[in-house]
Amino acid sequence: MDDDASPSWVAFLFGFNGLASRSQYWLIRLCCAVLCITTSLGLLAVLGKTGAALPNLGISLVNLWIVFATDAKRWHDRGKSAWWIAFSCIPILGWIWGFVECGFLPSKPEGARFA
Repeated sequence: MDDDASPSWVAFLFGFNGLASRSQYWLIRLCCAVLCITTSLGLLAVLGKTGAALPNLGISLVNLWIVFATDAKRWHDRGKSAWWIAFSCIPILGWIWGFVECGFLPSKPEGARFA
C-alpha cells in the first residue's frame, strides 16, 4: 500500500488521527446507533435480560470508542484539537455545542494541519 492511500476502514473507525467530513461524521454516527440498538435488542431477545448485560457492555464500549475517534477527526476537520471532546462532559451545554460544531458547521482550512 502506498503512503498516499486513504486509511483502511479499521484505521478510520478506531484511530484518532486525520479528518472526518460532516457526511462521514453523520454516516458513522447513524451506523453506530443502528448497529448498537439492533444488536442490543437481538442479544436481549436471544439471551434474556441478565445474559445480554456483558455482551451489551462490550458492544457499547466499542461503539463509544468509534464515536470518540470520529468526534476527534471531526474536531480536527474544524481546525480544533481533539481535546474539545472533553467539552462534551459538560451536561446539556457541552452536548449541544459538540453536536452543532461537529454535525452542522463546515470544515475549516486550518484543519489540514491534522491530516
